[in-house]
Amino acid sequence: MSENDSQGYVEFIDMRLNDPTLEANDGQPRRVDPGVYEFEVRESKMGVSQAGNNTLVLNFTVLTEGPMRGRMMRQSYPVMPDNDFARGRMKALVEACGVPQDAEGRFTAQSFIGCRIGGEVIPNDYEVVNAKTGEKEMRSGSKLTKERALSQPQAQPQAQPQAQPRQGVVARRAPVAVAPPPLAPTQAGNGQGQVRR
Repeated sequence: MSENDSQGYVEFIDMRLNDPTLEANDGQPRRVDPGVYEFEVRESKMGVSQAGNNTLVLNFTVLTEGPMRGRMMRQSYPVMPDNDFARGRMKALVEACGVPQDAEGRFTAQSFIGCRIGGEVIPNDYEVVNAKTGEKEMRSGSKLTKERALSQPQAQPQAQPQAQPRQGVVARRAPVAVAPPPLAPTQAGNGQGQVRR
């Protein structure tokens, strides 16, 4: 029993279940149906695949209006510097997100958080090895492909407003500071601090 329990306090779990728009969930997976959507990256972290390869794991949220809006989708991108396919997939993602890179083409996993992109979700059937039985099993899921930058209207440069003097106020230029001419050493001195103007 914790100290709070002995004093009659109860620790509440705050999940805002009183939200009238919240629907009960029976636990079945809520996949994103195949289609073209806009997404936002909510989480980005490094992981390891079942094959033991390093991966970048992104959690996306669907932004597109409709029945899929708000659904989450997890996508793994292999981090394999010697595999051109994996490098090409990562390049597509980095370019779509506009993730900054250093001079050697490196970037951080955290750079993806908040990124908004477009992409196409397709069905994805794949084989896994059951960790308990060692047997191969087929699984069905979804996969994000064709990642692309969202087209955004370009900001139009606006002319800088010119300051106009107010009625009755005379506009004057500020005085310009001019440095005095350099000081020359005296002929009689040793050049260490004795100066003449």
